[in-house]
Amino acid sequence: MLSVFLVVSPVFLLIASGYGAVKGGMVADAGIDGLIQFVTRIAVPTLLFTKMYAISFQEAFNVGMLIAFYAGAALAFGLAVVVARALGRSREEAVSIGFAAYFSNTVLLGVPVFERAYGAAALDPVFGVIAFHAPVLFAFGMVAMEASRAAAAQGADAGGSRIGAGVGAGIGAGIGAGI
Repeated sequence: MLSVFLVVSPVFLLIASGYGAVKGGMVADAGIDGLIQFVTRIAVPTLLFTKMYAISFQEAFNVGMLIAFYAGAALAFGLAVVVARALGRSREEAVSIGFAAYFSNTVLLGVPVFERAYGAAALDPVFGVIAFHAPVLFAFGMVAMEASRAAAAQGADAGGSRIGAGVGAGIGAGIGAGI
């Protein structure tokens, strides 16, 4: 139990320090917006490019890990949609809730926790998952949303015309250029 605490405690300490910095007036809203833009437009795409370029995909693609990850993501999506519908949410709301449930924060939270738990040498399979994480899950979520909208509109076109808009340009570019 102590080992789990030692692995995840830095995450909560970072969250608490950020909360304290904002509440204490040490960081302005504009600073938060700038930090988010830097992280999502520069830092994460650079990290992903560097890792995708450096890993050996023959070693990184662990089929068992990919199956486990995507099966878990699909299960989380399905359960969230069923529970949301049971609680009276519309189809579109249920899909949004399912999307939030299955689109885990693998890069910003998962990579640091996984590295802390297993070491940097164990990260290649994680980046193997990340290589297809956003494109696969965004595409699935967008198709599910279009299908739910079409069902709600009773016969409207259920095409995936918005799939391309779902994949973030910076993150997708970092992964694609690195591969």
